[in-house]
Amino acid sequence: MAIIVDPDIPKDFVLPSDEKKPKKDQTVFQLKPMTGREFAKIAGVLAMAQEEPEKIYDLLKISVVGWERLRSSSGGDVPFSIDSIDLLPIDIASTLAEASLQLSG
Repeated sequence: MAIIVDPDIPKDFVLPSDEKKPKKDQTVFQLKPMTGREFAKIAGVLAMAQEEPEKIYDLLKISVVGWERLRSSSGGDVPFSIDSIDLLPIDIASTLAEASLQLSG
């Protein structure tokens, strides 16, 4: 039986480094599954990610639709915005990109 991806239902994702922390201290990212068209569009970009790691952020701007309890270095909450995705460290961005790809099929 074929099952379609439902991009309207985001999934919560907790970084592996946060999994053992109390829930109140975990950053939760909301990831949207990509449609087949979005996945195909981003596939070419990801092929270049080894040479141009910043391309990972292009994927995240499609798949990350929110977060909770993301803190700045000063301890304050960082409100979600598409532009704020660029502030994520590359190791976190890479982990989120991998989770997004798994979620999308």
